[in-house]
Amino acid sequence: MEKRNKFTIHLTAKKIVVVVVFLQLALLGLIGLDKLGFEVPILRQIIGFVYLTFVPGFLILKLLHINNNNNLEALLLSIGLSISFLMFTGALINSLYPLIGITKPISEIPLIVTISIIVLTLCLMWYLRNRESSSFSSFNTTLFFSSVVPFSLLLPLLAILGASMLRFYNDNIFLLFLLAVISLSPLLVAFNCIPSELYPLIIWSISASLLFHYVLINPVFLDENVFTGVVARLEFWNPSVYSSQASLLAGPIVLPIFSKICHIDIIKSIRILYPLLYSLTPLTIYLIVDKQFNRKIAFFSSFLFMAAFPFYVILSACVRTGMAEFFTSLLLILMLNRKRSRKGIEFLLIIFAFSLITSHYGTSYLLMFALIFVGFFSFLFKKFGYSWEIPISNNFPLLYMILCLSWYMYTAKSFNFNILPKFASHIVSVLQEEGIGAGSYTATVLRKAAPSLSIEITKYLFLFITFFIAIGVLTTLYTHLLKAERKLNDTYLLFSIAFLGILTTTFLPITGFNIGRVYHISLIILSPFALVGFLNIFRAFWKITGETLNLRLEEVTLKLFSILLCTFLIFNSGLFAEIITKGGDYAPSVLISKKRISEEGDINGRAYLYQKLGPSIHDIWSAKWLAKKAEEGKVISVDKLGWEDRLRYLPEFHITNETYKRCSKPIRILEQDRGVSEGYIVLFEYNTIEKKLITGRAVLGYFNTLPLPTVLKHGNKIYTNGGSEIYYR
Repeated sequence: MEKRNKFTIHLTAKKIVVVVVFLQLALLGLIGLDKLGFEVPILRQIIGFVYLTFVPGFLILKLLHINNNNNLEALLLSIGLSISFLMFTGALINSLYPLIGITKPISEIPLIVTISIIVLTLCLMWYLRNRESSSFSSFNTTLFFSSVVPFSLLLPLLAILGASMLRFYNDNIFLLFLLAVISLSPLLVAFNCIPSELYPLIIWSISASLLFHYVLINPVFLDENVFTGVVARLEFWNPSVYSSQASLLAGPIVLPIFSKICHIDIIKSIRILYPLLYSLTPLTIYLIVDKQFNRKIAFFSSFLFMAAFPFYVILSACVRTGMAEFFTSLLLILMLNRKRSRKGIEFLLIIFAFSLITSHYGTSYLLMFALIFVGFFSFLFKKFGYSWEIPISNNFPLLYMILCLSWYMYTAKSFNFNILPKFASHIVSVLQEEGIGAGSYTATVLRKAAPSLSIEITKYLFLFITFFIAIGVLTTLYTHLLKAERKLNDTYLLFSIAFLGILTTTFLPITGFNIGRVYHISLIILSPFALVGFLNIFRAFWKITGETLNLRLEEVTLKLFSILLCTFLIFNSGLFAEIITKGGDYAPSVLISKKRISEEGDINGRAYLYQKLGPSIHDIWSAKWLAKKAEEGKVISVDKLGWEDRLRYLPEFHITNETYKRCSKPIRILEQDRGVSEGYIVLFEYNTIEKKLITGRAVLGYFNTLPLPTVLKHGNKIYTNGGSEIYYR
């Protein structure tokens, strides 16, 4: 009976080649039709995305002869390799093609010709070496007829519909229903209402839904992606610009490639294609934790990672950190697998390590410190004869450090390399003058009350979860060392200690790296310890009281922890603020309360909303007019929110005729009535609505505001579009 429920796919070398060639010809044919004026809607985007995301990596994985019986792991490794392939291929042709007269290498024709030739060559190489090979993949067909499958697949569609309704009609009813359903999923898992074989599908569905429900509300995204837009427009990547993003490839190279080949504008690639890629990261966490614990803990760990607001509020449009998290988790999958043959793995480790380094400098440095910690203790254990099993070579941390520092030293005029000494010098000077906790964002957050009830409760939920994580790591280390209960991979435990230490260092005077990102990156490895600590606390409690339970303690604990996860998402996502408290309450995910906050919220809530909404279409029009019409050398005065979240991310402020650079226009931040310089004074739409300047933001969303300068009464209004205004004096 079980065999009848199994659907087996027999893959031969010939079948794989036929599929690859078909996708290749279909993509080329669709591009040709577009050139002839016969555009086929949607089809080119779908085939182009599938082709670029899967085919190159799948062929490379096959050429490396990495046998993998886990279909999900093979899929994720293939996608990771495909992204790495695009990163390095794009960077290579960007350097070589100008030498033969192709001045725009990141354009449609050079990209499609180069990628097609390489992919067909890889396909031919693999076929000639493995023409007799075949493999089998089996699927349980009964699972596909479960009611859970179509319902879970509907969640991303509901997120898209709900985001569109909120964006265009200010109606959030669909998103509230979506978040309510998602928040119940840990309870359904705890009470065994979902087959464990469907956990990966549920995780991806939740992941994509949470990302799309937030990222599609905004009309446009500029924050942290200015270089992506610039490269897409100039069709050339310049790594010599003195800027943090000039060293990176994940955004400035990969997304323009998708944009050109899939024929989709760069903003849509940021808002649609990138979230589809980033939505896979929780699946990598599921794989990592499943191999160390079990499926339920793996599901809860992935859910905790997704429910934390940085996942969809910060990283839904932050390509560099999101892709860095993806490559970090892929590296951990490879480093933590003790049973895998080492053949080809060293190559994958180097590829994913360099992909991480060229995705985000901050995450790269965090992993570098963690690898140094793991490598150091690995050396000590081997030196003193301890039997800890650490599969990664001692040379890998050294190689990673050399790659990391060398790349940042020789790109972007050492901008990202200089971050380390400046960072260390700042910490030492503050510690010497003011002591531990001074200048620490984390310490300030813990001391200061939040501007809304939901944010205050969310803060304490994070504290509780962090406490459980610390208890989980420490108790696991205790049993691992003293009781010799080695249930975890030794390397996994060392990484956990390293990242717990990294979280602790956020109490130092760190100002340049968002604590939300540090915390979220750490959850990749630390998330299961929240449940472990929760369970160990309950074990100790029942042992002290001497009470007995009718049910197994683990089952009760899982159910209680699922309630905690449900509550965690409800407060992070804004569901509590929108349904229960209302009024002026708002959550870290404030967009779902857009209509209510704009009508009923205080200035802090409205300012936070303006920041998260990004520039309105009126703001974009006025900024483009200013970039085009402003006289060279004339000062542009704007409030702090307008500069940090509007002007400085517009590509027009970084582009010259043939290259791009950091914004060179003289900018002055408006802080008070007096001292307004001669030149241009920019009022964005929120300034004209509020009749105020937003001059600064303190921790936890407290905004500093000032009345509009009285000098505007005597200035000349030279531009208005019904929302934004520009004055000249």
